[in-house]
Amino acid sequence: LLKMYELGAKMENGPQTKILEIISSNPSISKKEIAEMLNVLPFTVKGLIIALRKQGKLDYEGSSKKVLG
Repeated sequence: LLKMYELGAKMENGPQTKILEIISSNPSISKKEIAEMLNVLPFTVKGLIIALRKQGKLDYEGSSKKVLG
């Protein structure tokens, strides 16, 4: 589950803004579904989400689903 934070100023980056809009309307959406909506690869969405998290504009809640071992 991704959680969007209050954005104060409007973001200049179009794809990041679109991702935030998509997630705000459907917080449980998958990266694959976002990629299909934006017509990009899931890897691209993953990179944009990582950037949004580093900027403090998006946070992930729940399991990271990483395989340990």
